[in-house]
Amino acid sequence: MLGSEILRLAAEGGLVPQAEDALRAELSRRSISVKEVHEESRRLKQSELQIRVGSNPYYRGTGLRFRGYKRLGKGAAVATRWIEFAYLPLIPVGSYRVVHPANEGRAVQVIDKERLQWDQVRNGWKRAVLVLSGYLALMLIFVLWEKYKN
Repeated sequence: MLGSEILRLAAEGGLVPQAEDALRAELSRRSISVKEVHEESRRLKQSELQIRVGSNPYYRGTGLRFRGYKRLGKGAAVATRWIEFAYLPLIPVGSYRVVHPANEGRAVQVIDKERLQWDQVRNGWKRAVLVLSGYLALMLIFVLWEKYKN
């Protein structure tokens, strides 16, 4: 086995005790440190989360989108992922710690899952209610205008 395969096997874990002992012996023989195993484990969890979150299909204001970025420093932020319709956030799917890679434009890289950020949810729903209220007010004005114009 290659060193990268051994490292991945150690990071995934879940081996029976005899296999765990053999793996530990092989790791020490190849001088692979515990720090490297933990780093590989963290990288695997991050890539699994990125796969589970996937891309954000979005077309003309409808689909999945990250909104409400709360900056954390070092380029990272906590953002809430929404199901949107007509640019209005409707249902919060979850909150994630994300970064924007410099060379990928609007794409985000998911680092970790966070608990739902209720301040972002409240702001998203507030924005949706305000926009819908404005739209309904305009419709009411036009209907009344047509009714009383004649």
